[in-house]
Amino acid sequence: FEIYVKSLIEIGVPVGAYHFARPDNNSAIQDASNFLKTLQKVGGQESLSLRPCLDMEVGAKAAKKGMTAQQGMDWIQGWIDYVYQETGQETTYYGGPNAWFSLKMPKTWHPERAIFWRAKYPNNKTQYLNMNTQAIQLYKAGKYEIDYFPNWPTRLWQYSGYGSVTGVKNRCDLNL
Repeated sequence: FEIYVKSLIEIGVPVGAYHFARPDNNSAIQDASNFLKTLQKVGGQESLSLRPCLDMEVGAKAAKKGMTAQQGMDWIQGWIDYVYQETGQETTYYGGPNAWFSLKMPKTWHPERAIFWRAKYPNNKTQYLNMNTQAIQLYKAGKYEIDYFPNWPTRLWQYSGYGSVTGVKNRCDLNL
């Protein structure tokens, strides 16, 4: 992590940090504190050019351990609030419908001080082609907000996990 981040900063590539939430194992403060401690190794969040990002994909695991929708919302907001309090920066919240709905969080709720990075992948090749076409059309039209949840515009959309990029050996995610 340290080598990659420092090297990318050195050559002028925008860099951000992404935290995989573990509400099934830790409190929001424990997770956020660990995230910020890791960032100190590269000069802290202030040395990065992109917002800190929270990825909540383990909603089903947390729900199996008894986490309620309200506790899930409190956990997410607690992480965001702690990072904001410590860095002064708003965050990006990454998630998809499966994690969100496994905790039964209402579609109308969204965390404060966070933009949404939606993960919505196609179910088959036809849907994949349609979603790629939609992503390209939106990009060409200069439209970067994709409605997903009421009152919560999506600012980033991860529409594929099957991309290819020159210089990357394996499949990678594609985002708009």
